[in-house]
Amino acid sequence: MSSTRSSIAALLVSALLSIAATCEGPRPIDLDFDDRGQTTPGGRATYEILPGNDTRRRGSLLDLVAGAAPLTGVEAEPPEQDIIATLAVVAEYASTNGHGSEPVPAGREIDFDVELAGPTTVGIDVDNQRGFVAFRPGVRALDMFSVEALLGVGIDHTRVRVQNAGFLQTDEDVSPGLLLGLRLGFRPIPLIDFYAQASTTAGHSGTTDLEAGGQLNLTKNVGVYGGYRRFRYADEKAKGNGSDLEFDFRGPTFGLSLTF
Repeated sequence: MSSTRSSIAALLVSALLSIAATCEGPRPIDLDFDDRGQTTPGGRATYEILPGNDTRRRGSLLDLVAGAAPLTGVEAEPPEQDIIATLAVVAEYASTNGHGSEPVPAGREIDFDVELAGPTTVGIDVDNQRGFVAFRPGVRALDMFSVEALLGVGIDHTRVRVQNAGFLQTDEDVSPGLLLGLRLGFRPIPLIDFYAQASTTAGHSGTTDLEAGGQLNLTKNVGVYGGYRRFRYADEKAKGNGSDLEFDFRGPTFGLSLTF
């Protein structure tokens, strides 16, 4: 008899939990996708406070064409010290976009301004523009190797559009925040720079930007760069209890670099 009562009580509890879950409505689903092969154009401007851009070895493309410096740059202004402290102010801008899709099963929904309940599949378009201004202190050895930190303020503007045959919602988010990062550089000859850079911005939306590439120095002030970039965007606050946003873009990057 007690066993029968226990079974009935268990059934009642299960029924009540099921009814409560139904009353709460569908649970939000997160929007999360990777998009590889996306191109990231951009640009950067750098003002070298210490020791100054004019103290670097000559050997840009213009110098070589004009015969003002040899290819190795050995004869032009060698550094007075093997290791020197550096300080620069740098501003950067980059833009990328991505496309993906997200299945929404029955009993789930996208809570994105207006709720969209499953089952369905939605398309997602993301446009991102970001930039920062930062101090870049560090050290440089033999005018070839450099290690520099990034300390500044970044801002991110992300526009997300979610749609299917009968649903379209667009949201834009602007998120400023503290930027921290690290940059490693290698200049075997003054004509070419190789670099790796990582930075993260902490605001109500978090971003991580990883980049590796090379730069061709056309003059001592102007260069063009290209490489590979991975950018991750995460917004876990997204409309309170709504759908979180997390996007990962990877692909080639290129741009113009100005140095003064």
